[in-house]
Amino acid sequence: MSSSTHLGPVKYIDCSCYHDSKAAVHIEPTENFDFSAALLSEYDVLDKILRYLSYRDLSNISQVNDIWANIADAELQKRLSPNLFSFGLTCYNAPDSITAKPSLCLVLMECNTVKLNTYICIHKEPGSEKRKSVIEFLEDDLLTTTCPIVALTCSQISSSYTGNNALNGMAFPCIPNIKLAVFRLKDSKNIPAILDENIGSENNVACLLCYALCRKKKHLHDLLTEIENRQPNVNFALGGGFVRGMQIFNVNKKKSSLQKKDEVICIAFCKPKTEEVPFNTYSIVIPETAECSEDIEHYFIELKNHYVPRKYSIAFRITCVSRSDVMETEINLFTKHFPNIEILGFNGDGEIGWDFYKSDVGTEEVKRLKLDIQKKRNYNTKMSENLEVELVHLYPLENAQLHHTEKFELVHEEEPVPILRRGQKFTVALRFANRSFDVKKDLVRLIFSFGQNANAIKGTKGIIRLSSKKMMLEASKVWGVNIVGEGNDSVTLEIISPVDCAVGIWRLKVETNALNSTAEPKMFEYETPIYFLFNPWVCEDLVYMPDERLLDEYILTDVGKIWVGPWGSSRGREWVFGQFDAHILPAAMLMFERSEMPDVNRGDPIQTVRIISKLVNSNDDDGILVGRWDGKYEDGTAPAAWTGSVDILQQFLETQEPVSYGQCWVFSGVCATICRALGIASRVVSNLVSAHDANSSLTVDKYYDENNEELSYDPLNPMGEDSIWNYHVWNDVWMARPDLPKGYGGWQAIDATPQEESAGFYQCGPASLEAIKQGTVGYNYDVGFMLASVNADLMRWKEDAKCDLGYSKIYCNKYHIGRLILTKQPWIYDPNGDKDREDITEQYKPKEGTPAERLSLLNAVRKTHLAKTFYDLPDPGLEDMEFSLQELERIKIGEPFNVVVNIKNKSNEERNVKAVLSAGSIFYTGIKAKLVKKAQGEFKMKPNSSEQLRMVVRADDYLDKLVEYCIMKLYAIATVTETRQTWADEDDFQVLKPSIDIKMPKELQLNAEIGIKLMFENPLKKVLTNSKFNIAGPGLTKNQNIPYRDIQPGELVTCQAILIPTAIGQQKLVATFASNELVDITGTAKVEVFDDEE
Repeated sequence: MSSSTHLGPVKYIDCSCYHDSKAAVHIEPTENFDFSAALLSEYDVLDKILRYLSYRDLSNISQVNDIWANIADAELQKRLSPNLFSFGLTCYNAPDSITAKPSLCLVLMECNTVKLNTYICIHKEPGSEKRKSVIEFLEDDLLTTTCPIVALTCSQISSSYTGNNALNGMAFPCIPNIKLAVFRLKDSKNIPAILDENIGSENNVACLLCYALCRKKKHLHDLLTEIENRQPNVNFALGGGFVRGMQIFNVNKKKSSLQKKDEVICIAFCKPKTEEVPFNTYSIVIPETAECSEDIEHYFIELKNHYVPRKYSIAFRITCVSRSDVMETEINLFTKHFPNIEILGFNGDGEIGWDFYKSDVGTEEVKRLKLDIQKKRNYNTKMSENLEVELVHLYPLENAQLHHTEKFELVHEEEPVPILRRGQKFTVALRFANRSFDVKKDLVRLIFSFGQNANAIKGTKGIIRLSSKKMMLEASKVWGVNIVGEGNDSVTLEIISPVDCAVGIWRLKVETNALNSTAEPKMFEYETPIYFLFNPWVCEDLVYMPDERLLDEYILTDVGKIWVGPWGSSRGREWVFGQFDAHILPAAMLMFERSEMPDVNRGDPIQTVRIISKLVNSNDDDGILVGRWDGKYEDGTAPAAWTGSVDILQQFLETQEPVSYGQCWVFSGVCATICRALGIASRVVSNLVSAHDANSSLTVDKYYDENNEELSYDPLNPMGEDSIWNYHVWNDVWMARPDLPKGYGGWQAIDATPQEESAGFYQCGPASLEAIKQGTVGYNYDVGFMLASVNADLMRWKEDAKCDLGYSKIYCNKYHIGRLILTKQPWIYDPNGDKDREDITEQYKPKEGTPAERLSLLNAVRKTHLAKTFYDLPDPGLEDMEFSLQELERIKIGEPFNVVVNIKNKSNEERNVKAVLSAGSIFYTGIKAKLVKKAQGEFKMKPNSSEQLRMVVRADDYLDKLVEYCIMKLYAIATVTETRQTWADEDDFQVLKPSIDIKMPKELQLNAEIGIKLMFENPLKKVLTNSKFNIAGPGLTKNQNIPYRDIQPGELVTCQAILIPTAIGQQKLVATFASNELVDITGTAKVEVFDDEE
């Protein structure tokens, strides 16, 4: 029975094989008629149908009658039987020839059929409703935790164990005295070193299995040549195949990780040179000319003459899809001559192998290398009238220069990846193998597809036919193509993609046929993924930015600044966005896979940035970053230690797990990297004194008891209390908003830091800046939350039994929140200061203190139920005492400071005042850490007099109480006894730490090694332990992690590093330092790289 097989319920079952034997069936009803029994007696299909049902469905079916229950129970037992040999929906017991502890597992996947994170109907125990993914199934039920797994995507899979071709596998046993070496080959540069490390000089290769993409033919040939040279008189069996893709995952972790690889996977069985081991290997090549059973059987007879029987034997058949029609014949003939040997195999895009029958050392037999690469799936070895596509070339670098994608490293790799922008023309060349193209006779279609279930109606498939008619290739919502050149065996095309097509990886196939031809169309598959990105240079794209000059900053700049620190002492922290690094786009694709975002939405920038804000944090769906704010980072990387986004996204891509740890500016830095990589203009935004409104009241509320002690909770909001972050960082992205009225396009705020849920997930935005500024909180998305972040009123409440709420309003500050909103100014980079700082406060709200600002906030209040309650309560009346807390901007670490309150009695009467002053260390989110010093007392104020309260805080008071980022908060509260007037205020400032001084020449030679020094002085009176420097700079160096020794108190630290510049022009280097005792030490330098050869 052939079937369309999925990991889950099957939708279509082909029962045509039963039609001949039962052309006409007559079932006669009786008094005790049992339809299921009658059906089973005529058509033996029930067991095959049940094979594809879920566990729940099988349980339900078992209740129908005894016949159905028996078949369902048998199917359940098959699924629950562990098996190391063949993985599929039908699981059989492992054969005796496979041991219980495999050394390696090889998983085969039919192309576009199986995803390793797809769920299958395998359960931990009967009655369980929990489903497992393929990875979980392999890890929990089939493999040991030390067994690496190689997954190969093949054209077709065959097995003597299962009839379905969705997923199969083979577990290689642990063989006594035989070394199983599994290694990967990316290029030919280090082959001798790789063989030394994995094979060793004490072993010979006895059997080698190789799997590779077709374009790795040269590297494979170099490998085999090297092995032959190393063991010239020792034959070895060779087998393998060319595949469409490969992945490797290892289960020896908390969570299995999956990595896509573009390499040659080699599995070598090695025998020691100095001792005899009863281990024999054989390989034969059946040529493509052997098509009839007699010719094929000849080769099996020849093999049998040399075969030495062993207790345990296994066979593996690898062939090209061009021989899929003889698959059954070959398997039957093999089984005939080797009845006790199990055989697995697959049809790939070509096979690798040579004839080797004997295992005798010293055989002088000349080995024949056969690297027959089959470049297309539906290959016909006989010449036909249909065109045969030999090559598709997308001119990756030439197109990249026109599409502003030439900075992407993927474009410059040995096997370049095309990266294009949607809605813009690009050039493609087709070369044919058998004859020239005739536009009047040949039907040639280019089929672009996106995702697993590409659909032309949904916009995820584009089909364009070559024609002599010229099209107007303008940005629109359709695909277009023109022939712009023809050669003897080639044709050059100009193609344009839809301006709203999905963003991500597209696949290309070329279908060729001829008019009035009865032959099957030929299909050529272009193996390399094609990235289509948003296009802010094209006005028809929703992300179009009219001022093209700004795209140099918001799309193409890969090193920038993020402003961190409290109001008065903020600084621009350097950040390497690195959006053109080779890991960024693949990591972004992995992120989208985790999101389960429908493919049809992947072209919508509004939905895309909302998903980015959801997946950059890991709170909902195993996204990119784990947030942490308590200063405990021993099991990960401290947020302050990151130099940029590249290391984070590379780690996410390679481990397939969320990366530890991030905070708001790290989330925003990664957000900017992904947005810029995808083609969405993005800037990082820092809001100094940022509100976290936990109850949608558009206020930040502080509560005090009768004794003027601040409460640590919100008595009116059981879901959580409001807070004020010293600063908070998010992103602005640029796009049109067709879902909103006109005028609300342009900059949109998104926030990936997980603070509050939006529509059930930790996501925020896009919120139109114009909507935030106007107070139109009803528009999508999260406008009210963002408005409160920049313009909420700070209200203080004191316990009051006479008030309906139980608390009366004692203070309202309308200007405290959103003191300054900053981003980096375009085209300027100041490595030693803040000349590149841009104030964008008035893009978020009208100027503070103006009627427009109040009207904007009150407009939002009218549309927010709880806000109306809070704002309707009257402000405290005018009082006759004035209090003001002197603000501190910054002090150097180790210096003392004063907490000062100025008081003025404007009345004509004496007043008694109770006051409390305190200073404490806090985390930048506003959460209290440690109390540094507190003073309180009661004093008299003469009529119309002024006084000053002062509390001195010395270095010894605060140095051992500082937490990361060294932020301090000053508190002051006072009550007038006679009038019950109560006043409270607070101020934040940062204790400044030294920066890293980077010593390096101002001009560097391209590709020349240069030494640099990183220097700073330890400001603490304690030893710094677990010290580590990080440096990064696109065009100068990949991220370097440099461990450093313990640092003594007051020591001048000098760390050396090596750079090798790889790009000319102005480049930037970013450095960070972190230890257990001191973090957030940073530095930057700007250099010019030149090339003498130009």
